[in-house]
Amino acid sequence: MIAYRTDVKDKEGRNDIADQVKKTALSVVPRWYHVYVTDDPSLRQDIENIAYMNGASGNHENAINGVIKRMLSRSPQGSKLNNGENENGETMTDDKEYMNDNDKYRNQYKKGGS
Repeated sequence: MIAYRTDVKDKEGRNDIADQVKKTALSVVPRWYHVYVTDDPSLRQDIENIAYMNGASGNHENAINGVIKRMLSRSPQGSKLNNGENENGETMTDDKEYMNDNDKYRNQYKKGGS
């Protein structure tokens, strides 16, 4: 999860910036990671709070999933990585561009991220 600042307001420009930030992150993390980005300043604190959680923190998985859902709904994620992966690096099963059952956010993605 990456939060960044931009002054760009138009949809295409925001998507281009998101794509650049995402690709930079993907260039330094192992390929099995999924990358989610946001330019929404209100989500920055949520991401920072997750950084301080540990395995003993109660309800940490729900907190992470909630932030990811908000990131997907509020912020562009850039372009699809390739025919096998969506914008966040989640696996797609075929040319219909549906994610496989291992990808938690497939239902939100197919619905447009609600």
